[in-house]
Amino acid sequence: MTITQGSGEVFGTIAEDVVSVAGLTSEQQTIGLVEMESSDFQGYPNSGILGLAFSTISSTGKPTLFENLMRENKLMAPFFSVHLTRGTEDGSEVLQLGPDPMRKYSHTS
Repeated sequence: MTITQGSGEVFGTIAEDVVSVAGLTSEQQTIGLVEMESSDFQGYPNSGILGLAFSTISSTGKPTLFENLMRENKLMAPFFSVHLTRGTEDGSEVLQLGPDPMRKYSHTS
């Protein structure tokens, strides 16, 4: 498989695994196992890619993490937010509202 992300590309294999983000787990999540990457991604540690596009426009056509969490009734509402930092490995955040409305389920890297 080849996936274009911005101006770069990753090459690898499509797989399925259990994926957990901030206590929310998808049991059968499609992911891309990166075997080779274009120079755009060199210098950033990664071993895979987990897309956030809707499945209707994703490279695999498989449900995304967000779609799986919604299908499995693990989120209170059908929305999430993403904050991406530029030029640093820390500070990005994905926010999803899980089953406890008083707790924000977020992951920062």
